[in-house]
Amino acid sequence: MDPNFRYFSIKRLQPEEAESMIAQWELECKSQRSYNVTSDEQRSVMLQQVTSNQMTISEAARKYGIKYTTAKHILNIFLREGRVEKKKRRLRKKPRKRAVQAPASL
Repeated sequence: MDPNFRYFSIKRLQPEEAESMIAQWELECKSQRSYNVTSDEQRSVMLQQVTSNQMTISEAARKYGIKYTTAKHILNIFLREGRVEKKKRRLRKKPRKRAVQAPASL
């Protein structure tokens, strides 16, 4: 498969070819997304260094292997909310399906 296939018009392809190319492209896009997980320990140590003026945000981010924007965001959350740890996710309940009642006959 040609890596530059995105530049060609998909309308000129057979439907099966177009679907397989789109599926392949979506797979490639999804596999490229990755998120760095920052532990609560890394957050607290980094915040201690930055708030005590021992390091700048960029120095602390480099030292602890965190992206600068993530470190800045962690600091802003700490200053705004006083929260160091990441928010806990809650499990959401599936909505119940309601039974539809037949209209009353006149």
